[in-house]
Amino acid sequence: MNDRDLTPLEVAQQVYEATLSEEPVSPPVAAGLFRRASLLMDAQAERTRAKSERPVACKAGCSFCCSDLVLTTLPELAAVVESVNDFTADKSQRLRERLGAYEAKVAPQRDHPLVVARAECPLLEDGLCTVYESRPFACRSRNSFDAGYCAAGAVDPGEGAVTPRMTEQLGIYQAGRAGFEKALASKTTMDRFELGLALRLILEEPQRLDSAIAGKTSLPTAPRAQPPMKFGYPPNVAAVPPGTEALKLLSEGCFDEADRLLDDRNVLHLFAKLKMPSMPESQDQIEESRARFLATLDKIEDLNFDPRIGVLGLLTRQSYDVAYQGLSVKSLLARQGEVFSKIIGRAAPHLAEPLPERRKSGKPRVGYLSHNMRASNGCRWSLGWLRNHGPAFETYAFNVGPHEDVVSFQFKGAADHYYRITGGFAEAAKFIRELDLDVMIFTDIGLAAGDYLYATLRLARTQCTAWGHPVTSGLDAIDYYLSSELMEPENADEEYTETLVRLPGSGLVMKRPAYDVPPPSRAELGLDEGFLPLMCQALLKWTPGRDEILQQAYERLEAPLTFVGSIDEAGDAKFVERMKRLGVEMRMLPRTHPQQYNRYIQTADVCYDPPDWSGGNTTLEALWAGAPVVTWPGAFMRGRHSLAFDTLAGVKGLIAKDESDFVNLIFDQDRQREAMKNCDKEALFEDKVASNALNAFLLSVVGV
Repeated sequence: MNDRDLTPLEVAQQVYEATLSEEPVSPPVAAGLFRRASLLMDAQAERTRAKSERPVACKAGCSFCCSDLVLTTLPELAAVVESVNDFTADKSQRLRERLGAYEAKVAPQRDHPLVVARAECPLLEDGLCTVYESRPFACRSRNSFDAGYCAAGAVDPGEGAVTPRMTEQLGIYQAGRAGFEKALASKTTMDRFELGLALRLILEEPQRLDSAIAGKTSLPTAPRAQPPMKFGYPPNVAAVPPGTEALKLLSEGCFDEADRLLDDRNVLHLFAKLKMPSMPESQDQIEESRARFLATLDKIEDLNFDPRIGVLGLLTRQSYDVAYQGLSVKSLLARQGEVFSKIIGRAAPHLAEPLPERRKSGKPRVGYLSHNMRASNGCRWSLGWLRNHGPAFETYAFNVGPHEDVVSFQFKGAADHYYRITGGFAEAAKFIRELDLDVMIFTDIGLAAGDYLYATLRLARTQCTAWGHPVTSGLDAIDYYLSSELMEPENADEEYTETLVRLPGSGLVMKRPAYDVPPPSRAELGLDEGFLPLMCQALLKWTPGRDEILQQAYERLEAPLTFVGSIDEAGDAKFVERMKRLGVEMRMLPRTHPQQYNRYIQTADVCYDPPDWSGGNTTLEALWAGAPVVTWPGAFMRGRHSLAFDTLAGVKGLIAKDESDFVNLIFDQDRQREAMKNCDKEALFEDKVASNALNAFLLSVVGV
């Protein structure tokens, strides 16, 4: 290759030309072609690394990524086999022993997707690759700017950090591999096989490699996730959904414009009109949207429509926007629950009826259900409860959403029974009902489209919801709201249609972070030196009625206020406009992955909360990192998460008494340092008192 940087297309073309061969492909020929391609790509990757302003952290002895399962083509495998054949007898025997251990570890993960399954590579010995010069393309492409992130992912996959990588190096090997596979595609299969298991078979029967290259046999492929349980859909019904332009206008609060595109005789259009602005422009707009919400529910109730179309409407419904207004939501969500329950009563009355009395024998059965049973803050918190039910319970996890990832498989590992369910709700609900559950915990009703549909049904004798969406469900089918004694104000019962259960402490069993990623420099994030207060919560949590607090903070700081952007760029722009109206200058850190978000927190001198919806997971991360979190508790549970966490950690000095004290405390570093002197961050995690109380409550409602 040339000394200049090549485009991915040029890399692919040069590798293709260098490895295109008329010679019949045997294992030695295939291995030779792979090495030729590798030399070309390695040289280009080395030039790219040499020109990088930021060096990669990869070095001999660092093997965090060597627990990812590796897929290879036959030529790559042939090169590995050649290297292994040169091992001494002792070294070969140690490899065979590691191959056996590897297979035993991978076997129970055969129904996991590749990104989830993990086992240390059998070719690794004392932290070093024994076939380094012959390592596959996948291994050559891996790189990291920070080994701390790699360590986090290896210790706790799914909850660890997203590794920052040199994308140019990845691109070189991806492009080169494409050219290589194209050059050999007519000579042998370019399917990819699992390195560890394929290597063991070949060492046991060397002729298998020749046979595989000749297309006469195959080798083990990667683990694959089991397909979901798919239930049949009911017959289609004629329904015209609202257009995307109308939905966009509703999200932006342009109600009059949206109404010109919507038909009040179409129930799906009415469901769309329940949408509230994602970022309110003013308190007046909030009041307008709430009145519109209730009026629309009246129209849905009065409209004569096929209940099957109403079910389609329920499948689209999310109500998270109702909660981000700083006001009581019980009257709105109770009315919504009333209307939704009537729709289900017409569409599937048999699924809304109470279950028979509890069976006479067997452990109490407890289930968890969510559309967000993945790496989502709406659901992943409940792993702490699920993992701590103990042998007294039989546990179930129901993933009824479209996604499955590492966290989904943590639920699978924690529960006695795990189901991923797709398809028609009626058959799926019937299946769940027939499992004869005593308790179902809906982790985050209203946070994702589709949850309301299941939550309006009676899937278990007792049904609960909890912290994942910290407002009432408004549904008669939900019996209890499982909350926290520290997060709830005295009059909290008035805010729930469910019976409120105050679990001790935070009520949560949060997992201790498995890693400590070093903080970045201010320069790395484009931030100036000097005192940096950070409002690190999602911008939609800051309601218009609290904007004057930010104006006071700006006047005290005499510099732009710092925030973090979100996925909702249009909403962020509206927030910026609100600040401009007050004369508040601001800077927006770019939206990023959760671990970089936590590095923002580490960079700040102090984090401060929106009073109406305080930090939850972010507060835990901040206190773990040693960053003070200043909070002024709101009127409702969703504004009191940090109150609970600051109290548990012994930093009550960070809790403001009123608005004036809140602004003062943000800037009083002496008070912050004094409060943080006795910070007990360990008290925030693995709180078995909460799980024991939960278990006792569940046994009491089951009648055991």
